[in-house]
Amino acid sequence: MVIKNRVIIVTGVSGSGKTSVGLALAERLSVSFFDGDTFHPESNIAKMSSGIPLTDADRHPWLKGINDFIRHRVVSENFVITCSALKEAYRKILSAGIDPTQVIWVHLQGSYDLIHQRMLQRSNHFMTAAMLRSQLDVYEKPQYGISVSIDQDLDQIIDFLLTRLKSTKELST
Repeated sequence: MVIKNRVIIVTGVSGSGKTSVGLALAERLSVSFFDGDTFHPESNIAKMSSGIPLTDADRHPWLKGINDFIRHRVVSENFVITCSALKEAYRKILSAGIDPTQVIWVHLQGSYDLIHQRMLQRSNHFMTAAMLRSQLDVYEKPQYGISVSIDQDLDQIIDFLLTRLKSTKELST
């Protein structure tokens, strides 16, 4: 199964499993994977590591950098990339200048309790569990794309996504 000239953007709050889902989905599709967190400038990482939520001004250059990357890469490669994309304005920045038919949105959904528990169990991540509430407070749930509940195991999530992508003819074999 291959995707044709598309990017799949996996979104969700920190701790929702973007990296795990993105990596597994990319592997199953035999495409490249990129973690949007690697595009953060050091100043953003320092703020989040100190428990300070990012402002829209902090996020703009990060989102613009991801958009530039997507625009240049999607013309020659299919891939999966992750980004929290908490607000609709952020998602518009991510997809600016890209043919909407080339962007497939996947939105990871879960309860505060589930995500908070996951965040408490991980180590070596700059985003602390204490920051989860600030992300959920600004999160604007999209009304498009594929939403998937994270209260199931990873294989079930990936199987669900692949089934949805096939049924909507986003993927071809």
